[in-house]
Amino acid sequence: MIGVNEYIDRSLSGPILKEVEFDLRYSKKVRELAADFSIEYNADEVVTDDKTAASIFEAGVELLASVGLYNKDTRRIIELTQKEIMEVAKSRQHSITFGSGFNTVTINERRPTNAHPPILFLGPVCPLSEAIYVPACLSFLKIPENMGCLGGFLIEAEGFENRSGYPHELIVTAKEVTLNKEAIRRAGRPGLFGCLAASAVTPAAIFNTFGPGMCTSMESVVPLQIMPELKIIWDKLNLAIFCQHHDIHPLTDGMGVVGGYARNPAESAVTLVANILANWGFSHASVAIAWSTDMKGHWTAKKPLLWTNSAVVKAFDLNTSNPMFSFGTALAGPMTEMALFESAAYSVAYPASGIEVIIGGTTGNGADLDYTAGLHGQMVVDVTKVASGLERDKANEIVNKIVARYESLYDNPPRGLTFQECYDVVRVQPKPEFVILYENVKTELNKMGVPFN
Repeated sequence: MIGVNEYIDRSLSGPILKEVEFDLRYSKKVRELAADFSIEYNADEVVTDDKTAASIFEAGVELLASVGLYNKDTRRIIELTQKEIMEVAKSRQHSITFGSGFNTVTINERRPTNAHPPILFLGPVCPLSEAIYVPACLSFLKIPENMGCLGGFLIEAEGFENRSGYPHELIVTAKEVTLNKEAIRRAGRPGLFGCLAASAVTPAAIFNTFGPGMCTSMESVVPLQIMPELKIIWDKLNLAIFCQHHDIHPLTDGMGVVGGYARNPAESAVTLVANILANWGFSHASVAIAWSTDMKGHWTAKKPLLWTNSAVVKAFDLNTSNPMFSFGTALAGPMTEMALFESAAYSVAYPASGIEVIIGGTTGNGADLDYTAGLHGQMVVDVTKVASGLERDKANEIVNKIVARYESLYDNPPRGLTFQECYDVVRVQPKPEFVILYENVKTELNKMGVPFN
């Protein structure tokens, strides 16, 4: 089967092409395929039908086989045959285990109508100051259903600003790991998955976080992304080799941009399938994050993005048996009605599409310093518990009602409050007014059809 060695060889021997010419070739082909397979975005059906999802997968395979993967460092195309692509797709593991001891979690395949909720990895996933880092993580770790400590992005440590490609990055990201481990210790959850440096970008910084007293192969992963669209650099192959030599399961990422070379959700979904399959060919991974962003840098909350993510998850559900992840992020900030409704929307849509893991609870688009709160992760827990197993039509009906409550605020979402403003930092408890808001939103969600008892 094809692997990283073949990607290296083809990066050095494949056809030479200017990057702009590759972009044009790709964009032309994805438009043709979306039209040929009659793939169209339907805003009223965030959870798409099986026929559309199957077409998205088939078109994604054909896209990758037609245009290949572009190595920006060598300016050559890594060509892949359809047979090679399908061999990769059909050989992924059906079950993956992370963590250790009492906090071991096994991620198994689940289907769209499975009443068992997906696994939840909840955390800030936003910039955090050092003083707030551990309490912010604890606000998510105190949720028993949270099976992954997804930290934040430390902005500085030991007087050094977090700057990618500088020695600063190694110092700050190593501190992130230390703080993650401290949060896990204080939560009394040793061995929990997710002890990693979320902001590490360069291979040097990622390599630096693995070793004695730091990240381990069972409790951590290495993020391994395809660059939009259908591109890699040598660093991506370096990370793949590191994972294989150290028995680390990479968390592959096929992020797509809606409104760029992929003009709309239909084209972006096809591209996202191709991105993930291309990634698996050299990473040897069996999990993938299906997520998308638009030209404003928004992700998850908007219907076009929810549709894209859900459609890709379902496309893989129909054609492979590997665990699929996706992000759940709110545009609005903490302690706002909008952010709670946004969290509920993806918590209905993703399980109905067959997702195995939701990485959720993030607010403020993951952009503002200390704008996070664990109670938004609790909303993901509460909704997925009762919404998993809903039929597609019912799930779409509920999602449409929820999104209608906040979609007029897409371009001006409320900023909300910082962690220290909406939580008691010492006790790591939400303030009473936050709890009242939370319960009021749950009451409204119940009226919309979310089947809370």
